[in-house]
Amino acid sequence: MKHENHFSRKRRNLAVLAKRLQYLITYHKEEAANQIDKLIFKIKRLVNELTAVMTKPALSKILGATAFIFGVSFANQASAQTF
Repeated sequence: MKHENHFSRKRRNLAVLAKRLQYLITYHKEEAANQIDKLIFKIKRLVNELTAVMTKPALSKILGATAFIFGVSFANQASAQTF
């Protein structure tokens, strides 16, 4: 049994949330401020979970302009050994 698509549901969820956020920002920015904040929180949480599995260009492709608007970071969290 292969487990290569273990995070496919989270990828799809991220794409749906990004599209929903883009729609709310474009058409209902003032009315849905609370909902926009919740979506940003969910997107950032999913990005943190998927950075270990997916490449940065793949995440940027899913998020599109949303990543640039709200500063979803793709920080490389590798740390070097100190001497």
